[in-house]
Parts: sequence; C-alpha cells; structure tokens
Amino acid sequence: MDRFKILIADDDETVRNLFERFLAMKGYQVSIAIDGFDALDKLNNYHYDMLILDLKMPGMTLLDKLNRQKNEQIIITGYAIVETAKVAIKNGCFGYITKPFDIENVSIVIKRALQMHWLFEEKKKLKEHILVAQK
Repeated sequence: MDRFKILIADDDETVRNLFERFLAMKGYQVSIAIDGFDALDKLNNYHYDMLILDLKMPGMTLLDKLNRQKNEQIIITGYAIVETAKVAIKNGCFGYITKPFDIENVSIVIKRALQMHWLFEEKKKLKEHILVAQK
C-alpha cells in the first residue's frame, strides 16, 4: 500500500513544521501549503488522502472550498465558533480542532480519519468487483 498523502495548510510556520515532522515520523507523505492560495493550487494539481487546514489564513477562508474536495479533512483553528464548526461538519469535515492543541490527540483524529478513508476506498473497490462479477 502506498503511504497516505497529507496536505498541511497553515499560515503559521511553527504549526506547519510541527505537523510535517510529526507526520513524517509516522510514515505519512506530507506536503505543505503556506496559505490558502497555495493549498488550492496544490489541490488542483495533486491528489491527497487527507487535508489538515487552518480555517482562516490571510487573504482566504477555506471553509467555502471544502465541499468540493473528495478527501478526509481536518480543520485546525484558533477562531473556534460554533457556526463555522457546523458548516465544516456539514461540508464533510472529519475533525474540527482548536488551537492550542495536543499533537498526540490530533494524531488519534488523523488515524481515525485515514481509517475511514481506507474503508471508503475498500467499499468502492468491492462495489466495482460486484458489478463486474454480476456481468
């Protein structure tokens, strides 16, 4: 199995570096986006199994872009508001984590999200095999 590919998008270099080192140690393939525009560019050009996104970055809020993505998404934010959490979850976000956060707790959320991603992919493959077998 290929390593899971994760995009980290945060305007805070410390947060990006923390996630990049931590997730690389766990064996994930990690890409970094320094702002929302960089994240959208990477999402248009590459496939990621998971997105870990800062909700508010200079010049762009990613919340309205989330529902177009077909991968597991975790929001990290220093601006936790019930309304944005509702919208994020409604748009398919798997986790909503407020700053400051405990990286080990985030690791559990990431692991669960990737398990869900894997199960979804396996279900899709099984459905395809069933369709082929029925023909």
